[in-house]
Amino acid sequence: MDNLSIPNMKKESLITAHILMVEDDEIERSKILLHFETEQLLYKFSFASSVSEAKEKNETIEFDILLIDVNLPDGTGLEIQAQNDTTPCIYLFGVSDIDIVVQVMKAGAFSYFIKDEERKYLKLLDIAIQHALVKKQKDDELVRYRTQLEAEVQLRTSEMKEINDDLIAENKERILAEEKTRRHLTFLNALRDIDDLISSSIDLNLTLNILLRHTVSQLNVDAAMFFLLDKDLLQLSYKAGIGFKDTTDFQNTDIKIGESFAGKIALNQEILVTNFKGETLHPKLKKVVEIEGFESYGGAPLLAKGQIIGVLEIYKHDEIIPSSDWRSYFEALANQAAIAIDNFQLFNELQKSNLELSLGYDQTIVGWSKTLEMRDDETEGHSQRVADLTVKLARAMGVDADELVHFRRGALLHDIGKMNIPDAILLKPGKFNDEEWGIMKMHTEYAYEFLSPISFLKPALDIPRYHHEKWDGSGYQAELKGTQIPLAARVFAVVDVYDALLSDRPYRKAWPKEKIIDHIKSQSGSHFDPEIVDTFIKLIK
Repeated sequence: MDNLSIPNMKKESLITAHILMVEDDEIERSKILLHFETEQLLYKFSFASSVSEAKEKNETIEFDILLIDVNLPDGTGLEIQAQNDTTPCIYLFGVSDIDIVVQVMKAGAFSYFIKDEERKYLKLLDIAIQHALVKKQKDDELVRYRTQLEAEVQLRTSEMKEINDDLIAENKERILAEEKTRRHLTFLNALRDIDDLISSSIDLNLTLNILLRHTVSQLNVDAAMFFLLDKDLLQLSYKAGIGFKDTTDFQNTDIKIGESFAGKIALNQEILVTNFKGETLHPKLKKVVEIEGFESYGGAPLLAKGQIIGVLEIYKHDEIIPSSDWRSYFEALANQAAIAIDNFQLFNELQKSNLELSLGYDQTIVGWSKTLEMRDDETEGHSQRVADLTVKLARAMGVDADELVHFRRGALLHDIGKMNIPDAILLKPGKFNDEEWGIMKMHTEYAYEFLSPISFLKPALDIPRYHHEKWDGSGYQAELKGTQIPLAARVFAVVDVYDALLSDRPYRKAWPKEKIIDHIKSQSGSHFDPEIVDTFIKLIK
């Protein structure tokens, strides 16, 4: 599979790259490759399964990205990065280990991801690779440009030494050239700072305000602002601005495509620089110009993947004189802003998709629990109640917030195995005989068989499978004892009995709360975990 190119690629706007994937797990390697083949990204992959093999390839091929598994058969991925510290490295971990994370970040890793069975990390890996490629491209451009500029400065300096003192005109030319060089270097450093900000910041408003400060400084203007496009309404709305006495009028202004300066820039997708004198202005823009005393204006389209996403505007109290360098700076700043905004929008869309997926999972689980309750009228509302109380008790026991969702899902589905119990047994009003009781007890194993193939529910299996185990080992089916019983099942066992005794059943009336508490106390150390009983009593009271 070495040097495999992804075929039939048509997304020309994406950055192409040659990636060395160092992964000794062939299955994981195939998953990653399959993901990028599905997404149709223009990547060329080479593979290595060990440190030595990766080093050998790294000596003969110049790679754009190193995608490295930390733990390899003959060493760690850090040895590969040390061989070429100029290539962005993205690390993959089998499990989260803070010590290894600290090591790779100290070594200069660009990013890292935890491999998981659902492969959620692969979509974020897409974004990380694009960021790494943009960063490497900027770094390479900066190095090349610095080298060119240093050579130019050295050449200019050498020439000046050979010129006579009385050649004032040429001396002046040297000074201007040096000033131009300094401006170039300052601007390149500003672009590098912006690029680092885009790669590290998760706050769009902070990023835009820093971009605006750089814009005002590098373009020598007095104020700047961003208008972003609402694609549904086809209009521009104010997002951020600096250098104004008051932005209230802008904040309440929506500019249609083709309307005013910003709307025309968005429509034509070209930079516009003009004086306000003699121009017909949008009423609110005219008011701002009069209050602020601006004389000239500039605007640049924000383009991402060829699509307009907004407009960067600048204002000055006197005339803007746009040289070719100045226009290049303006365009570069607008491009950086477009990258930042597009990245944040992509990230937000990904978060929204994940949230919608989680909600879909949750609604499905609730639906399953309600389906079971519709079959067994005695337990109506039981699953939702025990799920809520289980989460409260687990939180009181100090369970991590990330784990609570698995406690809740397990509680909602604790009796899902009863779907496989015949109605004649499940709905029997009297006591079970030995054969019937044996069948009923199988519902915990049925639950495991039903849920275990569903990957996102695997962390929630402890409650459906083990909630009838007892602290003294007398429960079923596994006959686990003490802390052999998973914590989730021990927490749920107390809640399940409490809610069951608190509810009316055909064969008995609901117990008073104090009687239930006394019963649970009496079962502490036999049926229930004593520590959980103590915490539960405090919670209930």
